[in-house]
Amino acid sequence: PVLVLRCLMALLVFVHHLGRSIIADNTIGRVGAVLDADVARLLPESNAEQPSAPDKRPAETGAPLKLKSSGYVQAVDYRGLVEIAHEADAVIELSFKPGRHLVEGTNFAWIAPAAAAADAHEKIEDCVFFSGERASVQDLETSIRQLVEVAMRALSPSISDPFTAMAVIDRLTTSLAKIMKRGMPQCVWTDEDDKVRLLAPRSTFADIVEEAFRQIRQHAQDQPAVLIRLVESIGQLMEQADNTQRAVLEEQIKIVVETGRRNIAQKQ
Repeated sequence: PVLVLRCLMALLVFVHHLGRSIIADNTIGRVGAVLDADVARLLPESNAEQPSAPDKRPAETGAPLKLKSSGYVQAVDYRGLVEIAHEADAVIELSFKPGRHLVEGTNFAWIAPAAAAADAHEKIEDCVFFSGERASVQDLETSIRQLVEVAMRALSPSISDPFTAMAVIDRLTTSLAKIMKRGMPQCVWTDEDDKVRLLAPRSTFADIVEEAFRQIRQHAQDQPAVLIRLVESIGQLMEQADNTQRAVLEEQIKIVVETGRRNIAQKQ
């Protein structure tokens, strides 16, 4: 009887924990905490701008490198790529960011000079780690998408829960405020001789803001309360934005206002 009672108590505790874990606010809090941790881990502390990749590209386009596998890019060994490029006296340019889905047979990088491709191709691909699902190992936007997904489900016609969507907006705004105080991901890597060896695309602040708000804005196009919360949240971010960030946020407000004006007016 004692063992049965203990098993019953354990089952009740498990069910209670499971019920709490799927409450929207708890989910938003957990994913938001992961996002904040990713911000601290993946973004540099300084807001100093790095040299832009287009200014560092070699004169020669180089040879395209085709993938021999498919999947979501979980992580990239950037320093390993720099070493490969240094040994070949070449420059490597990637065509993707971590978190993206790549398909076998497509171009994933270029190497210049083209003569270095034969020896370096396999080594370069070995520095790209794939997974069957999207992960946030080096992808800041994965956690953002997970929060956005909560808002999209809440705004679906079958659920129609604008309050959860607004809670997601609040949590995204909190994380965006942290992002605004940090730099953007590195896009240019040099070797020990200060020669550019690797170029990689990076997410800009505009990309991150668009990732956070675009789909919520689209799914809430006839939800005045949600659109108003978007404008209010972006307005809070503008109070601490620099000139570049302010321009991005102002554009977002214009789009949100136009979305509401166009779609809500049609419903009346």
